[in-house]
Amino acid sequence: MSRTLTCESTSTKPIGDAFAAGVAVMLVISILQRVVGLGRNLGFSLFLPESELGLWSMANSFFVIAPPFIVLGLPGSFGKFVEHYRQQGDLKSYLRRVGIVCLVALTAATVFMLAMPESTAVALYGQPQGYSIIVWTVITLAVLTIHNFLYDVILGLRQVRLVSLMQFVNSFSFCVLGVAGIYYYKSWAVLLPCFAISYLLAMIPALYGLTLARDEMAGSTSSSSASMWRRIVPFAVALWATNLLSNSFELSDRYMLLHFSGDDAQLGQAHVGQFYCGRIIPNLLLSLAMMFGGIYLPYLSADWEKKQFDRIARNMNHMLVILCIIFTGLSVGALATAPFLFDWFFAGRFGPAYQILPLGLMQATWSGLTMIASAYLLCAEKGKQNALLLALGLTLNIGLNWPLIQWMGLYGAALATTSSNAMLFLLICWRLHREGCPIQRKTILLCCLPLTLITGVYISAAAFLILAYICGRTNCILDDQDRQSIDNWIIPRLQRFGLPLSSVW
Repeated sequence: MSRTLTCESTSTKPIGDAFAAGVAVMLVISILQRVVGLGRNLGFSLFLPESELGLWSMANSFFVIAPPFIVLGLPGSFGKFVEHYRQQGDLKSYLRRVGIVCLVALTAATVFMLAMPESTAVALYGQPQGYSIIVWTVITLAVLTIHNFLYDVILGLRQVRLVSLMQFVNSFSFCVLGVAGIYYYKSWAVLLPCFAISYLLAMIPALYGLTLARDEMAGSTSSSSASMWRRIVPFAVALWATNLLSNSFELSDRYMLLHFSGDDAQLGQAHVGQFYCGRIIPNLLLSLAMMFGGIYLPYLSADWEKKQFDRIARNMNHMLVILCIIFTGLSVGALATAPFLFDWFFAGRFGPAYQILPLGLMQATWSGLTMIASAYLLCAEKGKQNALLLALGLTLNIGLNWPLIQWMGLYGAALATTSSNAMLFLLICWRLHREGCPIQRKTILLCCLPLTLITGVYISAAAFLILAYICGRTNCILDDQDRQSIDNWIIPRLQRFGLPLSSVW
């Protein structure tokens, strides 16, 4: 499978890292990053009261959804079009034109927020805040938007090692600054400047990557601006809508908890804080899937340009199977260690968060698989279909959250989000099947494995081991060719770490 997933540019001088090598580096750094992120989130939960943890959760959600919304999703097109314009010798013009539009949009958004501080505070945090908090929110938003632009450029150039380094620098510096800041100042507001500084530090590898790619941006042919915008705007708008709708899943349940938990604003903030704590471990899986999905799109685009559609379909099925098995196994491990975390480390402070953990793990797995699968629709320039499916999923999420929060509180919000994400994954798979990327029945069957998590750690572990045995010893789900393809991709990576395995089965 590693041979099928390795892409080279069709131009005379290939750029970027090979897919398998890039993913191997990404996984190593990602493991370190997730450990750091876990320690950071545990520190935040330990030193902040529930209401202030909820305020930081709302700010963090805003920083996820706002940057792509403000810049109209244009940097997201880099994964699709950087290779296209590089081969045409027009990469410099492409990046410059997109950069100017993004800068204008960011300036307008920051001026509006500073001119309307009270409305901004109520919209973001549910209640008025000091002007200094709004100023730091705007500064952090600006820094994060610029960082994301550079990140997408480096990712479009397939410099996966630098992308992984950027993420690790950001995660490590924010962990150190954030935990030290809240320990010393005892306030969530200090996290805003810490967040901005960490992203500034993460830009350093990106600037280095741009110097490495300066030859690729020399001698621009300066093609027609109108023809360029006609090509990228439909894709960017579809991706903008996709990002907006996708990120709204994160924001909708938290905002509905904030505003529909009763008349007491403190109670709503406390529920959001519990929800944040319950998603600490699931978000590790989700962030790994987001990283993998972002890295995969440029390579998928390169295969698409070479019209290797059968290979794309085969690899998509294999990746969904591999990631579902890995994520479910990690989820079982998380359930096994959760009593230590919630009962001992948190001393029972986050009991409701513990109750929603299995649902959070299920939701993170299906949401991650959806991100991987939807990369095909983006590459096929079917972003409108992807956005429509996301809109249906979001509508279902809001429709379920409304009554379930009233009836079941925090658990109802988690149940609604998990159910809507499961339905969205099935819809995306159905659309892939109709658009020339057949998703096999055995792939769908395997992706139902996270359902066992709701039964508890013992039953889910037993189901995981039984299914692993069926996959490895029978042809009911995976055949010999499937197992060999998976081995060809995984075994060389494991052997590099000194694990003398001949097969994962």
